[in-house]
Amino acid sequence: MRQRGRQSGAGLEIIPPASAGPNLQPPRHLIATEARLFHEVVANAPPGQFSASDVYLLATFAQVTLLVEGAARAAAKANDKTRQARFKMLDQAVKMQALLASKLRLATQSRIAPRTVGRAHDGHRPSAYDTMGFDREFFEDDWRR
Repeated sequence: MRQRGRQSGAGLEIIPPASAGPNLQPPRHLIATEARLFHEVVANAPPGQFSASDVYLLATFAQVTLLVEGAARAAAKANDKTRQARFKMLDQAVKMQALLASKLRLATQSRIAPRTVGRAHDGHRPSAYDTMGFDREFFEDDWRR
């Protein structure tokens, strides 16, 4: 329970430990690149977002992400005979990656409520100078009206 009222000077000098949540380690069946991606996802997420029960879902996300990268490379190199099959595989892998990302709350749409995004979008009014950025190039070249 937090202290009520103002904190003393001594209380302000104490730095509380960061609650990093559980120290998640990748499962042993992952290869080195998958384990590296696992660590990267966990490190880039806010503290406490994942629990120990999310380890295998995170491992699957890392595997599917690397599968998407390989499928994209294969689709780029595909010839006329194999192009359709390679793009179908890429499509299925991307769908699975998006599903896992939303379940793990890695996608923006799963972290922020649609109303919040809508309000931020409605409240954003760009400056007139932002909308007239093309005029700057004329003035930089000493173009006069």
